[in-house]
Amino acid sequence: MERRVRARGGLDAAMAAAVVMVAAVVVAQAAVAGATTYTVGAPEGLWDMETDYNEWVNRRTFHPGDKITFTYSRELHDVVEVTKAGYDACSNANNISAFRSGNDVITLAAVGTRYFLCGLTGHCDSGMKIRIDVIAAASGPSAAAGPTAAPPPSTTSASSPPVTAGIGLVHVIFSSIDSTAIMAAKALLILAMASAVLTTALGATTYTVGAPNGSWDMRTNYAQWVSNINFRVEDQIVFKYSSSVHDVVEVTKANYDSCSASGAIATFTSGDDTVQLNAVGTRYFICGVPGHCTAGMKVAVKVEAATGSNTAPSPRTPAAMAPNAIPPTVGGRPVPPSSSASKSVGVRSLVGLSLSAIAAGLMINLHITPTAIMAAKVLLLVAMASAVLATALGATTYTVGAPNGSWDTRTNYAQWVSSINFRVGDQIVFKYSSSAHDVVEVNKAGYDACSASGPIATFTSGDDTVQLSAAGTRYFICGVPGHCTAGMKVAIEVKAATGSNSAPSPMAPRAGTPAAMAPNAMAPKAGGRPVPPSSSASKSVGVESLVGLGLGVLVAGLMVFY
Repeated sequence: MERRVRARGGLDAAMAAAVVMVAAVVVAQAAVAGATTYTVGAPEGLWDMETDYNEWVNRRTFHPGDKITFTYSRELHDVVEVTKAGYDACSNANNISAFRSGNDVITLAAVGTRYFLCGLTGHCDSGMKIRIDVIAAASGPSAAAGPTAAPPPSTTSASSPPVTAGIGLVHVIFSSIDSTAIMAAKALLILAMASAVLTTALGATTYTVGAPNGSWDMRTNYAQWVSNINFRVEDQIVFKYSSSVHDVVEVTKANYDSCSASGAIATFTSGDDTVQLNAVGTRYFICGVPGHCTAGMKVAVKVEAATGSNTAPSPRTPAAMAPNAIPPTVGGRPVPPSSSASKSVGVRSLVGLSLSAIAAGLMINLHITPTAIMAAKVLLLVAMASAVLATALGATTYTVGAPNGSWDTRTNYAQWVSSINFRVGDQIVFKYSSSAHDVVEVNKAGYDACSASGPIATFTSGDDTVQLSAAGTRYFICGVPGHCTAGMKVAIEVKAATGSNSAPSPMAPRAGTPAAMAPNAMAPKAGGRPVPPSSSASKSVGVESLVGLGLGVLVAGLMVFY
């Protein structure tokens, strides 16, 4: 009887400690989920001369840590950050910064007002100007205003309502359990927070070549750009450019010096190419179009060992690129990234939680009790269950036609789709030159007849993300006369999301499309504009992690009790 009572007490303490771990995850995930990404003008418009930006900003509240994304045709517009005087006068003289990638992500790092306009003649006067007022997220007195104000405290601040609720939950649990469980819980809470910080700090970095003031073009000084960055093994670089004007060729040092693209190591032509820096050394890239390299389109990237954390990139470098793209294959095309991004999160969660459980066990064993050992075992089981669940629940993003093509008249789309099992929750991305093509979603009759009349939706941005939100077949064509009959049509058969997705062939990229297209972009609205992705992608991961931990707690508790 005494043994059963002791076991019961041990179970209660272990379960309490495990529940506190869940509470810690709630707190951490609430903090991560607090920031929001807004696509300027969406969903009715984008960065253009038709959208009423005063009305758009009036419907939103911006806080430090939020991000805004300007999506536009870089052949038609740009984005210039200016002072208030420049904003009022529609003048981009003495601008703060300029963006030209067509998909610019800007972090609102501090309380104050920031001013943006289109720098092309007449565009600002036509309405392409926007004022963003960033206010403190705290309910108390606001932080000092002004664009130079110090960044606000971490989003884990107790002033944030979701975090306050989480801390309150932890407090309630602490007040209702015995001293041994409290000791275990406090140790685990501290270790969980340390693990989260360490995981964030040690991540690889993605750099957009030339950003934030340029891209892959003939205007940017790449020697100056690389001088500000310490590239490390596992970082990656992204080349963004107009594929109808430029390309990217990786060459030897000799050919870099002579601006020769002969005997290329690899050639990229998609307009949005991600290259993994997977070894120490220097890599050389040029534009292979005649005359462009000699005009300055060449960059040497020196990669150092991944010791310590990377130098932080500029806050205006788009965080848009997949964190796990793998190096290019020989033969001219970049190899698409694998799906290991979501798996690495699961692995890191497993390692962090397992270390927390082990360390907590050692700490508690200063007062060794069966309860302490039981608590550590439960948390280790919870960590394993959570990692498995988080890995299994990931959706997949596919770039249409990749890696050997994109949205063009050369790719065989029937062959491309034959190697992929599309599931509900996945998304597809159409990448193309907006001056040459478009994307039109049609019904089956329109697909068979290559007719764009009566479209379901039309996309023209050149970088369009479509969510596959229901089972069935969806049909897409290029609406430019003659292009559909030349082969620019694809039918996507979407199956129910039962179980995990079948692994796509190596020909199908997974997480390599820009993270500016969040994994939860909604289906397009009729009317011609793609609906931009929201910021809830990170929140859904948090929910899945919470569910995994909750299930792990229950299962582990039953195992220990019996």
